[in-house]
Amino acid sequence: MKIFVTGLCLQGNKGGPAIALALKAQLDKYLENASYVFSVPREDEFPYEQKQAKIYNVDVVEDFSYRDCIPPFVFKHFAKRKERLNKWIKTFRSADLVIEMSAISYTGPPLNSKFGVLMSARVRYFLAARLFHKDFLAWTQSYGPFSTPLTRLLSKWDLGKQTAVFCRGKNSQKNVKQLLPEKKTYCFPDVATLLDFDKDWGAHYVQNLFPADFDFNRLITISPSAVIYTKTRMANGDAAHVRNLLHLCNHLLEKDYAVLLVPHTFRPRRHYPEICDYAVSKILFEKLKSINPKSNL
Repeated sequence: MKIFVTGLCLQGNKGGPAIALALKAQLDKYLENASYVFSVPREDEFPYEQKQAKIYNVDVVEDFSYRDCIPPFVFKHFAKRKERLNKWIKTFRSADLVIEMSAISYTGPPLNSKFGVLMSARVRYFLAARLFHKDFLAWTQSYGPFSTPLTRLLSKWDLGKQTAVFCRGKNSQKNVKQLLPEKKTYCFPDVATLLDFDKDWGAHYVQNLFPADFDFNRLITISPSAVIYTKTRMANGDAAHVRNLLHLCNHLLEKDYAVLLVPHTFRPRRHYPEICDYAVSKILFEKLKSINPKSNL
């Protein structure tokens, strides 16, 4: 059985591979000789995805976007776009099952733009599944708010085709129930909070960052978020997320705590704060150094 998985990455976002491998491990308990292909970020990030795929023993294919198939974008680097799209379609059509894992889907204002749902990956994959008559299973995701007619229309079409809707959290389940009262729904917490972690490896890694006599009871870890950065950024470039974390970190340092910034996403060639937690961490770090001589993150 060939399973095509969409909506995840194997590098960059640390939650992606954790969720992907957890899914694979569970399915392997029930399916004999299953193979997996992950549709992953394209272009400059794809070589890193290929490297991780070898480690995890899975196959990957470059994802596509609307730019690969509609004017005027399609005419730029046409041959490359055509080759990428054709390979994706060929791989997609060879699958027995599509598992969609975009994590956040069908969000209208204020979380997304009025027509943003049209450009979303979830809609793209759903339409491809309908076009090529593929079984399409959407695994646990956050849904809503369904705050525009277009969002409600598309989500009713998609979610209405699901045997059951797997919701990430009670708010997501509530949104779906209000939209489709008769639909069977299941509520799960964010799967990342349930995954095992290697405490010994983590302790060894962190201990190497501090002196031998360091009191780890005084260590606070903070994870800046590119998603929150983008949602709180103003026209002048100032982001409330960075400003709030700056005050928090400065307060902790004044109380003689140590602060360790732990970004969850790292884009090897695209250190932009809109998509990379590491870039947000760097902005925060530089601002903190300028106002507090105790900064040692």
